[in-house]
Amino acid sequence: MTAEKIDPIGAEQFASSDNGSLKDARIMEASSPADSVPEIDGNVQKAVYRKVDFRILLWYSLVYLIMRIHVSNITNTAIVRTAGL
Repeated sequence: MTAEKIDPIGAEQFASSDNGSLKDARIMEASSPADSVPEIDGNVQKAVYRKVDFRILLWYSLVYLIMRIHVSNITNTAIVRTAGL
């Protein structure tokens, strides 16, 4: 068996050839994901925030309702136990 040399950073891609410089340019262009994100209109952004806020508010309301039911159930149980003694 022969030991193969493993190149962890992929230096073979950056070989100095005519095609290598083209690969370098493509990598440099695609290196910033923020450049590929389109600008969002202010009205669209407000609508998206409103929609997300509404969904979060619904979940918080449901959790709050369950928490209040749980706390009132604990209170009622404590009252029933003390009244029975």
